[in-house]
Amino acid sequence: MTYHFYESDVFSSDLRISQAIAQAPSPEFSAFESMAVWLGMHDGPETLRSGLVARWLEKLCGILPRRPLTDPHLESIRRVTVALRLGLARRIAGELEAAREAGVSEPQIEAIRDRVRSGRPSL
Repeated sequence: MTYHFYESDVFSSDLRISQAIAQAPSPEFSAFESMAVWLGMHDGPETLRSGLVARWLEKLCGILPRRPLTDPHLESIRRVTVALRLGLARRIAGELEAAREAGVSEPQIEAIRDRVRSGRPSL
């Protein structure tokens, strides 16, 4: 499953973007970041896994598998949301570390945690 900002109704629809802005939990989230959280609240654990061949290519050749979101910052927000929402204890620490490296701030991480605790799928 791959999302493309410029082609996807999720990100190109003015209505959805304005809804994401209106529902953002704090000024810390842009419209695209809010949509990344929304996607993470709906995606399953399979979106965090990489296959055996993908892991092999990543370790041996440095070839990274294609991520569902093309922007690494937004993809890290989506992945953190999925890991936290599903309570994937083995993945949470790694996803949080990767998110921080991708520029996700601590207030954003806390806002995602709050959203996951509340169980509401939209921001």
